[in-house]
Amino acid sequence: MIRFLAAALIGACLLLPAACQSRDKTYFPAVEGTAIDVSTGSPVEGATISAERTDETAITGAEGRFSLSAVIAVDKSIPLPVSGVYRDSATLEAQADGARAYSPADFISVGAGALSPVTFFMMGWDAPYTRGDVPEACELSDQDVYALQVLGLEDRGVMRGVFARELEFAFAFQNWLDQRLVRKLPKSCDVALPQLMTWLEEIDTLFDGLGN
Repeated sequence: MIRFLAAALIGACLLLPAACQSRDKTYFPAVEGTAIDVSTGSPVEGATISAERTDETAITGAEGRFSLSAVIAVDKSIPLPVSGVYRDSATLEAQADGARAYSPADFISVGAGALSPVTFFMMGWDAPYTRGDVPEACELSDQDVYALQVLGLEDRGVMRGVFARELEFAFAFQNWLDQRLVRKLPKSCDVALPQLMTWLEEIDTLFDGLGN
């Protein structure tokens, strides 16, 4: 199987040599956005913004706004898919006094900018959440905890308001929740299928009707 895949890739390079040449690849997109209080919608000033795949950080201003520059480098590997064009996502983090948030920035591998502005829904580290049927022996990451806190919100008005205005961002955030809880967490924890289905239903409820 491995030999067949290698032969297929080599064949693709012979047929489409331009696809296997060195090219610029976006590892992190240029992104701008806002940090807001998830309960009130008020901007959060002074939050520190950081992200995977880049050492750059930013501080939100009086209106909660921030921006980060793109990280683009030459990629010499054989791309998959051969076109080298695919949708990717990077996770950003915001921290302020007693509060934090995570949020995704989706982008295209050959594009310099994020597909939409990013919003951080800031909430306290001690915001309530339920583990459901996750075994106590399973250690949740802070991103997992935040995702569960999002699903545990009683008042989702602020969040859904943002999603209704930014449908592309809503798609990215929905996929981030799905990736964290339904796809990645079961790889490290023994999470029963009924619990995964419950999370899927809760995620769908959060985004239900936004496109109407």
